[in-house]
Amino acid sequence: MTYYQSELLTSLNRLTKWFNRKDLTDEQIEEWTSRIGNIPNRFLSQIVDQILDASKTMPTPGDVKKLYGEIKRYNPNKFLPTDQEMESCQYCHGEGRIIAWKIMEDFPYEYDLACAYCNNWRRIFPTRPSGAPAYIMPPKLMRMDDLLKSGFVLELSPKQEITPHEYENVEQMAENVGLKYQDQIPF
Repeated sequence: MTYYQSELLTSLNRLTKWFNRKDLTDEQIEEWTSRIGNIPNRFLSQIVDQILDASKTMPTPGDVKKLYGEIKRYNPNKFLPTDQEMESCQYCHGEGRIIAWKIMEDFPYEYDLACAYCNNWRRIFPTRPSGAPAYIMPPKLMRMDDLLKSGFVLELSPKQEITPHEYENVEQMAENVGLKYQDQIPF
């Protein structure tokens, strides 16, 4: 039995005792687990407290899920990105990011850009600092037409053969490419 399951069992036992119900059978526990097992422990105990305070009858799994949905809707800042449901997006396929390349000095540079069509980008791009005195600038959200206008390509085709220039070292290459294209970087 995992820690999470024991927390879920503790919550279910609190409910059955409060509402003078018999202990749940293994099949009932399994059913409750399949229906509300995705609710994080930190919210499950709050939901049970709320039910004990306000309800006169034993809740159904649907009642518990409804209260969890209300918590998510009114307190989105308390949720980790993994706790939030992913939106369907035809442009980033629900990833929240669009991988694109820019060819500079015959070298492809890969960019990981935030998708402007959905909110899934919030799962991977930081929006809040993890500690002081950090300041995090939110990513620039990019649409497909913005990407293409900025000179990005979405796929590297076999026609784009990379012919490296002769540089003495990586620093020299980076400096030459950076100076030549400094005005074209989108952020």
